[in-house]
Amino acid sequence: MYTEGTGIADNAVANLLLASFEINSAVTSAEVKFQYHMKKTVNSHENFGSLALEVQESDDTWTMLWSRSGHQSDDWLAAKVDISDYLGSAIHLRFHRARGDSSFSDAAIDDFQVLVSPPVITLLGDVSYFSQFDEIVESGYSADRPIDHTGSHKTGTDVTGFSQPDGVDCSGLLTYADALTLVENAGARLPTLQELQADVTKGTGCSYDAELLWTQSEGSPEGQHWVDYGSFAHTAPESRSETATAYVRYVYDNAPLSATVFVSVGDVYTDAAAMSVSSTGEDLTSSIVVGGDTVNTSIAGTYIVTYNVSDAAGGGGDAEEVTKTVIVGSTASLEKLTSMGGVIVYPNPVTTQLRLVYPSATQADYTIYDLMDKQLVSHRQNGQHHQLNVSSLAKGVYLLESKHGNQTGVFRFVKE
Repeated sequence: MYTEGTGIADNAVANLLLASFEINSAVTSAEVKFQYHMKKTVNSHENFGSLALEVQESDDTWTMLWSRSGHQSDDWLAAKVDISDYLGSAIHLRFHRARGDSSFSDAAIDDFQVLVSPPVITLLGDVSYFSQFDEIVESGYSADRPIDHTGSHKTGTDVTGFSQPDGVDCSGLLTYADALTLVENAGARLPTLQELQADVTKGTGCSYDAELLWTQSEGSPEGQHWVDYGSFAHTAPESRSETATAYVRYVYDNAPLSATVFVSVGDVYTDAAAMSVSSTGEDLTSSIVVGGDTVNTSIAGTYIVTYNVSDAAGGGGDAEEVTKTVIVGSTASLEKLTSMGGVIVYPNPVTTQLRLVYPSATQADYTIYDLMDKQLVSHRQNGQHHQLNVSSLAKGVYLLESKHGNQTGVFRFVKE
């Protein structure tokens, strides 16, 4: 669309009806995107006028969604307007151009698009998800923290912790099964033990910093789960049966967790692929493009497989790329992977120094293995804060075994 400023009466108005459509109520969001150009070439004292995007529902009233007035730029500019308030409604859209008193006030619109929420890709098969501390997340995960949750919370780099998401009361004492149901109904998950000890939910209300909270980390013996206080300053983890009770805090992941598959060297690897559904329910699985590394199970190592799909025809655009890490190693090395039993290990990936923090002063014996279960490094340290120099290791994936007290934990880390 282009509107000429020369030879047009002052304060003239032009309307361009763009589209009449109904936004499917099955989608979760919708937006309008376009490019606009509003440049006044001379006579800066004159009035350029305005440009607006308006919406009309069933009545005759037009409501302004977006507008700009006066000279904007010598270049094309991008605009994005949320129309999610009209999901499930039949609407009309139009551009409203009101010319001022300048003959040098041309305006233009280009590349107009209506986009609904993008499709979602779901990995299939036996996939493990890892938290920021490389703990396996057993009970699912949430990568989409509701933006409108304004309850007491603490936002970190990797997760956002809550005591009370909007509309949810303080949990009180619950069994593990009831705790799982509560967080899943809120679209969240329980924290892992290391997340809790790293204070991802500390200070978020309900006075739970001084109470024992459920974690999804498996305790000992089998069938139990770790509980710990809401503040790392009071760390004293206990393993409790699922019929016992503890309090609840919620965790939302700020980004998708690392999806990983383990394959023994020499085994046949068949990619379980993925499925994808558009926001309107259309099956896009056959359109998924698989890329990245080719997995060679004769060579131990780490392989990254990518998955992409587009819903351009349905207006959903491109899905967020999903990646899967395939780790090929010896059967013995893969079987070593367990929980680190409440020890915080960071950073991961690591370049020089791998750091470990224990609940209290501890003597630990460390062994580093490669993916073929070959022992590379052995070391002993004492204290609460330990530090391992891994700078001499080649880039790749390794297993760190820690024996401390009567516990043995194995941690997977990436050397960059």
